[in-house]
Amino acid sequence: MTLWIIISIILAINSMWMLKLNKDLIERNEELIAMIVIKDMQNEEDEECTHHQK
Repeated sequence: MTLWIIISIILAINSMWMLKLNKDLIERNEELIAMIVIKDMQNEEDEECTHHQK
């Protein structure tokens, strides 16, 4: 019986750690997506500028 309690506690701690890790990965993913969107918008602006100069 004690073994099952220990296993349950370990699994609960592991689940909490994985939820935190997942949250951190979601935040990092959102940062990377935002960086890509900003870079893409800057590239579009640069292309518009070069078209007007020609």
